[in-house]
Amino acid sequence: MSENPSFRSLSHSISLYEPLEPSKGELVILATWLSGTAKHIAKYTSLYRVLAPKARILLIQAPLDSFLAPYPIQTRNIRPAINPIAQVLEDCESETLSNSGHSLVTPHVLLHVFSNGGANNVLQLLKLWKSETGTPMPLCGLVIDSALATGGYEQNYRGFQQSIPNNAIFRLLGPVAAGYALLVLEISIALGRYPRPETAIRQSFFDEMLVKVGGPDNLSTKRICYFASKADQNTPFENIVSHSEEAKWRGWSVDLHLWDDTGHCNHLGKHEKEYVKALRDIWMPKKQNPVRSRL
Repeated sequence: MSENPSFRSLSHSISLYEPLEPSKGELVILATWLSGTAKHIAKYTSLYRVLAPKARILLIQAPLDSFLAPYPIQTRNIRPAINPIAQVLEDCESETLSNSGHSLVTPHVLLHVFSNGGANNVLQLLKLWKSETGTPMPLCGLVIDSALATGGYEQNYRGFQQSIPNNAIFRLLGPVAAGYALLVLEISIALGRYPRPETAIRQSFFDEMLVKVGGPDNLSTKRICYFASKADQNTPFENIVSHSEEAKWRGWSVDLHLWDDTGHCNHLGKHEKEYVKALRDIWMPKKQNPVRSRL
């Protein structure tokens, strides 16, 4: 759970920040990396409070134990994130012109995904949202940060090892538990019981049954921003580049940032100016629809 006192806890891994005077329809969803610490996550929540000062921020963290849990438990764990998103959309729907029925405020929801830990939570969120509402989740844009690795036992095990908390018990038992869970998963995939989760994650962002991406001024514009590094030891940059190329092929507006010197989920520290500009560009301050006179 976030240690920032301005965030209200919704569960052990989900919390919500609400400014004093929030703008209706504005929401930033941060799905952070596996075992992310409050100190490091705070850099991003603080940044968005500057870039989008009137937006709510929904923080979805990825504890190691929840990532290893069976899918029904993962679905149960993500459920507290549904209501804050639904409330933002309901606020938009409530602002209607009585004589025309057109919405005064369009949803302006940005999804920022860190690593495959965050992406896995987002997949569960999108599937649950579709199941609960019958509609795709509306977004103004997507940010893919060190995420969408294609997976495999070796790659996933390395990621788990680097995410294990610095605790003697975790260091002793964590690799064994992770190795066993990943082995069971790989056997299940080989036997055809489950599809590879990384494949489902990568394709979920292109699935219009799960997500509808469009800007507030042009609903046909699908905007996506990628952050990657050749020095990332967890997520091969080639996996991110290939996803960006598919997005271009599908007609998305793609903004790819590829560096040589930054580690996993650590691009903000060395490339702050470029990183912040990219986020500001994809957030794009919302323009309110003009209110027509009733006379």
